[in-house]
Amino acid sequence: MSCSTECSAWAARASVRITVRRLIAAAWLTGAAAANATYLVTDIGATLQSPYNYASDLNNANQMVGTLWDRGVLVNPGMTHGFLADATSATRMVTNPGALEDTQAVGLNDQGQVVGYTRLYSRADYSSVTTATLWSGSNATSLQTLGGTAVSVSDINNAGQIVGGSATAAGTVHATLWSGGAVTDLGALGGGSSEAKSINASGQVVGTSTTGGVTRATLWSDGQIIDLGGSSLYSSSALKINDNGQTVGYLYGQGTQRPVLWNGAVMTELPTLGGANGIAYGINNLGQVVGTSQDARGVYRATLWNGTEAVDLNSLIDPSQITFHSYLDDAHAINDQGAIAARSVSTEHAVLLTATPVPEPEAAGLLLLGLGVMGQVARRRRRHSVAVLAA
Repeated sequence: MSCSTECSAWAARASVRITVRRLIAAAWLTGAAAANATYLVTDIGATLQSPYNYASDLNNANQMVGTLWDRGVLVNPGMTHGFLADATSATRMVTNPGALEDTQAVGLNDQGQVVGYTRLYSRADYSSVTTATLWSGSNATSLQTLGGTAVSVSDINNAGQIVGGSATAAGTVHATLWSGGAVTDLGALGGGSSEAKSINASGQVVGTSTTGGVTRATLWSDGQIIDLGGSSLYSSSALKINDNGQTVGYLYGQGTQRPVLWNGAVMTELPTLGGANGIAYGINNLGQVVGTSQDARGVYRATLWNGTEAVDLNSLIDPSQITFHSYLDDAHAINDQGAIAARSVSTEHAVLLTATPVPEPEAAGLLLLGLGVMGQVARRRRRHSVAVLAA
């Protein structure tokens, strides 16, 4: 259903209440503080022993998930593997030991539970079936759909709640929540299709809804479906929500993509590094945002946003590690310690960036952008406890 005037008012009331403790923590995010930090680069791809790999998510234990390709993937199935890795070790995601399968890992929580996909092939004719999968340690569980065959999965929170999209029996894909062994259709704006991309600790979900050929960033919260907005010229997509209700994503249309941040239902366009395009992929609970944006030459570079400032992450790499192989073109996730999952375009490897030293608190520049707005309103917390998804 579309968000009416009443729903918009509810969205304002439902915006996040920031505590004094989080406001102080958010003061770390000024551009001056970040500029004093440098990042050490760990090549996760080297640990994976794979020619090509990328990162999708990062938890607070500096564990990373993503997907790797073995040699021959262009001609043979069963050569793509999801992975769970840290700076010293890596595990490949296996659903059906000994079978011909591809796996992808796209999200994880602080307990190390991983969500992604499994594509199981027939050895006779290479026909395949794709399922959404939860890996808890060595246990793999296929997730039920809403009655159709198509399915996607995007994120898992620390309570074990999983979100993605699933086809109904009628064939329409709807945003889907898997929780406590149950599968729930979250619905869509205007009765169209939808897909969930992220879920926070309170169970708020963000993603997209498409109806009449228009795609809008969408928030599902306390039973409401809220249009986060766009414009008459731009569609919008929400990719990640933090525990304070801040959401990042992008606007797209007219041949461009623009990174954006939502504080509750208030949208702010983020700057690029001087070019036309950018996407904000990740945000942590301090409000630090990462993604990719073009510089003035049109080259995509991994980007860290601190309030109103866009910073090229390549400029913050420890000088001892600045080599051709350390050029970063995007960053997909940032955890609450400020560690970042990124990609080296030179080596086509996933890399982990760890800040040293940790930035000291300074003046709260970001508060003027968004957190001040958020502090004016209160978010209603979900009052019921969330079920832990059984492994």
